[in-house]
Amino acid sequence: MLEKIRKIILNHYFLSFALPALIMLFYFYYRKMAPFGNSSILTVDLGQQYVDMFSGMRETILHQPNQLFYSFAKNFGGEMFSEWSYYLFSPLNLLLLFFNQANLPSGILFLTVARFGLAGLSMQYLLVRRNFTGKEMGLLISSSYALSGWFVANQVNLLWQDQIILLPLIIYAAIKLINEQKYLPFVLIFAFSIIDNFYIAYMIGIFLPMFAIWQISRYYSKFLNQSLIFLRFLSSMLLSVLISSVVLIPTAFQLIQGKGQDTIASIDWGFIQKPYLVILKLIPGSFNFSQMKTGLANIFVPFIIIIGLITYFSIKQEKISTKIISGLIIALYSLSFVWQPLNILFHMMQYPVWYPYRYSFIFSFFILLLAAIGLEKSKHANFPSFVLSLLLIAVISSVAVFFNKKINFVNSQQVRLFIFLSVSALLVYMVRSYMKHDVWAYFLLLIGLTSSALNAYISTNNFSYLTNSEYQRTVKALQQSTSDLSKKGFYRVGQTFSRTRGDAFATGYNGGMHFSSTVDKTTPELFGAFGQVANDYYTSYSFGTVLTDAIFDMKY
Repeated sequence: MLEKIRKIILNHYFLSFALPALIMLFYFYYRKMAPFGNSSILTVDLGQQYVDMFSGMRETILHQPNQLFYSFAKNFGGEMFSEWSYYLFSPLNLLLLFFNQANLPSGILFLTVARFGLAGLSMQYLLVRRNFTGKEMGLLISSSYALSGWFVANQVNLLWQDQIILLPLIIYAAIKLINEQKYLPFVLIFAFSIIDNFYIAYMIGIFLPMFAIWQISRYYSKFLNQSLIFLRFLSSMLLSVLISSVVLIPTAFQLIQGKGQDTIASIDWGFIQKPYLVILKLIPGSFNFSQMKTGLANIFVPFIIIIGLITYFSIKQEKISTKIISGLIIALYSLSFVWQPLNILFHMMQYPVWYPYRYSFIFSFFILLLAAIGLEKSKHANFPSFVLSLLLIAVISSVAVFFNKKINFVNSQQVRLFIFLSVSALLVYMVRSYMKHDVWAYFLLLIGLTSSALNAYISTNNFSYLTNSEYQRTVKALQQSTSDLSKKGFYRVGQTFSRTRGDAFATGYNGGMHFSSTVDKTTPELFGAFGQVANDYYTSYSFGTVLTDAIFDMKY
């Protein structure tokens, strides 16, 4: 036991968890979010939809376990298994059972902080155990991964966050499969990833064959060997899908009745407007409300990572063929950020409603991995890398200044901050030959952490949040007005306030309302035909009459 604790400390596993977790915890404390004050972490979808899902999860597990498969709290009755697989199958969500409905914002805050930390820990584990980099340099890469632009932008989307934790572990198991022919770890963890959240796991599944080709090219030269190993890898992926079909099949059947019907019939083959602005996402804080709705890919990482990426292509320890494959993978994802057909393919053939480029964390992961190799294996600063990095800083800064009046997610202060941090990283990179490796790595870590923390601070500060007292007031009012209702009848509860369309599921009564991506198409059509509130993803029996109340057996 003591030896295990010693390894955790020596390999910086504890620090890889603590650094991103504490940075986000201090920020939430600074913003006085519950339990540290009267603000809350609830905003956009987290405050309008997910918090009710978590409340319903608590109600189901603690009081009504039969609702796991079917619930009358979903409209006038509906299946729930697909709902759980889409939103709630993460085992980390069980932490929320320790917080009652009124205190869920506090539980969600701690759960979010824990996921930031776990993302750093899983990345550090991959880097150290598979010898991509040393433990000191690993801290820079792992903290940059955990505090990447994708995670900061999607910190409210708790249902997707497990996948950023699982990705390094899946890659670790994939390398074990490729290098050591050990199949079981990969098959099991990828199957678990699909069960946890099949939607983001699909995006990982697209990346895995590309990664396998890259990894195989690093260690094998003969085409026959490469082909056999790649086929075994694909077979293992298929086996993972078959294992997870216990969840995939019923979920797919339900989605076909609803959201699956939105699969596009024709593709826009054009490029997005102003694709050259994507590079501005490397500036700290380049995320706001408009970017959340219809913005560019969130690919922020500290600029030292970009320097390491450029260095990777100059080191002699990697094969030319491997570098070419690396470049093609980067090019493919970069193209997907500006060309709609690839973007749609990576989104399971659907246009995303808000939060565009949901797969961009995979791009960040891969360039971080390459940067780790580049920074670790280069013995001294590379002059061409220095020149290219300096040129890129100038290009990004110039584009930001030139288009300053046409964009709203970057200002002059952010540009100056970017220049200062990037040039600082470049200077530390240049003096590598004059410093011990671990001291040099810690200097880079300081600059990287500063960049990531400032990105998180500026980006998250661009949003307003629901106050905790406001949330608790409405929850207590709902609980008081519905506590005596029977679990068997339908009830239309009059409210002097408007909160969400998930109140019935969250509070545990049958109210003829629901809000989720798994609502089948016929239900909103029925509600709309009776003059009720309805949309593709929500319904609400809000304007009942004597006649409609009688038809639906709705009590008031």
